[in-house]
Amino acid sequence: MMINVISGYTVVYGMSTMKISNETKQEISNFRNYPKEPLEAVVKRMMKTYQEDLTLTPEDIADIQESLEDLKAGRVYTHEQIKKEFGL
Repeated sequence: MMINVISGYTVVYGMSTMKISNETKQEISNFRNYPKEPLEAVVKRMMKTYQEDLTLTPEDIADIQESLEDLKAGRVYTHEQIKKEFGL
């Protein structure tokens, strides 16, 4: 990151600004691990967690494939059938 001061203005290279509401900023701040943790670190951690949650494991993929095979083979139950079986 490079910082220059030109005619009283601070110019920061390699950084961007994102406009968010004060409410959103406060909500993000609530995820800080410690009081002065930079918001950028909080957002990066949130993005990493989100990405990890979206990643399918080989077991997840196998379960999905098995479910699709059950669906194609007609091994499915309607909500009404399930309700009747469990007395709901």
